[in-house]
Amino acid sequence: MGGCLDVDYGRSDHQAVVCEGTSTQLTCSEGQSLAMTSALWGRGDARTCSRGGSAQQTASPTARVAYVNVTDTLRQLCDNRSRCDVTADVTTLGDPRPGPASPPIYLLVNYSCQSIILNTLLLLLVCV
Repeated sequence: MGGCLDVDYGRSDHQAVVCEGTSTQLTCSEGQSLAMTSALWGRGDARTCSRGGSAQQTASPTARVAYVNVTDTLRQLCDNRSRCDVTADVTTLGDPRPGPASPPIYLLVNYSCQSIILNTLLLLLVCV
């Protein structure tokens, strides 16, 4: 009966919100690497990133835009690195809005920082 247990020792969870047209750097402490848990691109509430936007965005900023799951995109950009620059823009993530008069959107990223050495050692010990 071979296999590995899913063990997450040395892990800390984080969340970042990146307003459209801005960027942020996701970082982990020394000896840790990024692991994207989820990344959603759109607009789910009225308060987050409600100011700003381009002149073409004339719709109410309280309007919702369905989230698009962009977790795989962020995993390709950031997983297994100690830091990663993330820009919330339609060039990288696509445009989930239905039309040009839609409200500003944002990127909601959930990620963890995992101990590189501890997880590697545990993987070797736990797998049978």
